[in-house]
Amino acid sequence: MRVASGRDLQSRVLADTASTGTGLYAAANFIALTENATAPADADTALLGELTAGGFARAQAVYAHTNGTSTYTLTKTFTSADATTRTLQKIGIFNAGTAGTLMFETAIPSPPALVSGDQVALTSTTSI
Repeated sequence: MRVASGRDLQSRVLADTASTGTGLYAAANFIALTENATAPADADTALLGELTAGGFARAQAVYAHTNGTSTYTLTKTFTSADATTRTLQKIGIFNAGTAGTLMFETAIPSPPALVSGDQVALTSTTSI
């Protein structure tokens, strides 16, 4: 779901004459993870319980788009380096490696439980 702060970011990037492609206007291509299973909400501005260590820290994803199509993807593979089993419940898409604006928040269907050494490749597909 695109949250309210994401609509504001999209508006700034697409049309604001002050857009520079940095700061408030930076591309939203960082994936963050959480074990928090609370449903995404329009008013969310942060990813509650965002994981920051153990191989799950927010990271820049690989962007892909085919001209003339109505979607783009962001893909990132995470490798658990955590001694604790982590069940990934949601992803957040941000425009910065730390802090930044939350653009999208999505529940992960069939949340994976990962132990040290496990890998998970996550792809966020957005319609435009």
